[in-house]
Amino acid sequence: MSKKGKGLSQDEYSRFIVNEETWNNGFLNHIKSLTDEREREFAQIKRKYQSSFVEIEPFHARFTHKFSNPSEVHEYISPLVKKSGLLHLEVLIPDNFDTDGCIFKILNDEITDVFKEVLQVFFNELSKQYKSLFYTMKYIDNHMQIISGKAIDKIRERKEEIEKQKQIEEEKKQPIEEEKEENNENEAENNEIQEINNQNINLRKESRGTEKSEDYEEDYEEDKEEFKDETNKETKQRRRKFEMRDRAVLNIIAQALTFKNYSSGALQSCILDVQCMRCQSISSLSTTQGEFDIKTGTNSLLGSGECQCTLILQFTIFPIIMHQLTDLMIATSNFVNCKPVDFRESSFKFTCADCGAESALLNIAGFNLYTENCTQCFKKQSFRIQGIDFLSERPDKKNEGENKEKFIGKPLPKNGTCKHFSQSYRWFKYNCCQKIFPCSTCHDAISDHKSSSADYYVCGFCGMLQPIGKESCGRCKAAVTKAGDPHQGNNFWEGGKGCRNKAQLSHKDKRKYHKKK
Repeated sequence: MSKKGKGLSQDEYSRFIVNEETWNNGFLNHIKSLTDEREREFAQIKRKYQSSFVEIEPFHARFTHKFSNPSEVHEYISPLVKKSGLLHLEVLIPDNFDTDGCIFKILNDEITDVFKEVLQVFFNELSKQYKSLFYTMKYIDNHMQIISGKAIDKIRERKEEIEKQKQIEEEKKQPIEEEKEENNENEAENNEIQEINNQNINLRKESRGTEKSEDYEEDYEEDKEEFKDETNKETKQRRRKFEMRDRAVLNIIAQALTFKNYSSGALQSCILDVQCMRCQSISSLSTTQGEFDIKTGTNSLLGSGECQCTLILQFTIFPIIMHQLTDLMIATSNFVNCKPVDFRESSFKFTCADCGAESALLNIAGFNLYTENCTQCFKKQSFRIQGIDFLSERPDKKNEGENKEKFIGKPLPKNGTCKHFSQSYRWFKYNCCQKIFPCSTCHDAISDHKSSSADYYVCGFCGMLQPIGKESCGRCKAAVTKAGDPHQGNNFWEGGKGCRNKAQLSHKDKRKYHKKK
């Protein structure tokens, strides 16, 4: 095997020898002898890809292009192509290729038909622009990252158009379906009332006999009208009791936000602890992807579940696209028959500020700082949310004090105390499960695992979530431990303000002169 054919397989080497014999070992002289531009393009491609070149018909061939830098191929197109760097093509050079371009067909089975269609159109447009198949393949090899990004954007635009059309069709169908549901409900209610009336009529007939007098008929009609009114009231009250529809429209806002080297980001999924409005029990609900929202440019998140009292709990979250100059707003939400208690776990999707590559942070628990490197440009990125509040209105910096009163936060049961710690007015948020408990003993009694450390706590007086540190709440300024509040009484060493050094104690403190036994 000659030096030129080194590294080729037996089939590739045999093709290489045949082509060399065709050109008489002088490719440049062979190119100069050709006068037709179409023949020159075909000969150049045949020379460039001679090891994999298979001529199907004149000016119609199949060959394999190997990328000089396979990492430029996006994973969305095909992870296998990115790993191997091989792109199998079938190309036809028509007579008018300088105006209409070449016809491309991608033969890789691992690439989806949608991506094939988009890439083939891009390759055709490039051949029109450069009017040369040889230079088109050279551009594809050097700029595949840009072509991949354009193809992904094109497919997203198609998906958005399809989702918009579906949404318009559903909006047209929705009034008809609602009208049908109302008619069915009214019909069912009327049937129920009619059935009860018939039962009552039969009972009256049995009790009074088959004889009917004029007085009886008049009494019967009056009783029938009264009974209808009573049954209507009973059914309405029963429906109101078992179909509570308490609604709350709230804004989900971060207390502090770290957003570095990301151009944009949005909430993708989350797990919330919600409290039932009827029985006050707490349930954990996770979200699923909903319909595409044109206003926010993201998919809505839906959460629903059944409480232990059989009440249906529902909420919808509309994520807002965040960027470096955004405020602390994360999403808007609608809650039905429940109210939010805790923001346990979340997942976000981001876009790199430099290269535009997409990434995701999944299952974010707690409010720690998360750092990662971009998969394309390897730039360091960081994201952090410190505390979540649920506001009935968007916060206003001018009236910050007024907005604080609108925070959703009510006193905890017994102001946060429990039977194990009667002087601790707070519940801790444990890192192991992201749930709140009064103490580690209460946690271990209910959970199936042992408690770990906690970095945040909920104030027992105002319900605000905040980092552990100070012994007083950062919002209502109340002391969360009895020893830290001088107004709670002289518990130990002058109510916690004194010290244990008897020489420095006040002479009014009886412990100064207390004798050791």
